[in-house]
Amino acid sequence: MTAAASQRRRRHQRRRGREPASTGPGRSRSLEDVVVGALGDLRSTGVAGCPVCGGRSLQADGCVACGSALS
Repeated sequence: MTAAASQRRRRHQRRRGREPASTGPGRSRSLEDVVVGALGDLRSTGVAGCPVCGGRSLQADGCVACGSALS
């Protein structure tokens, strides 16, 4: 996969709430990265991928699917 194709795939996954667990060889995302990303999506679109269950149903008052909430 080319670098450009890889970047497009990551952007697409972010929009769909499916961030890859790894951001490069030997690197993984921190809890802070996951939470900040979800909060950013929540602020910009009103809905985000749930960092707990992976569903695309995290809203301002919590996840519709699993009931978790960011605070």
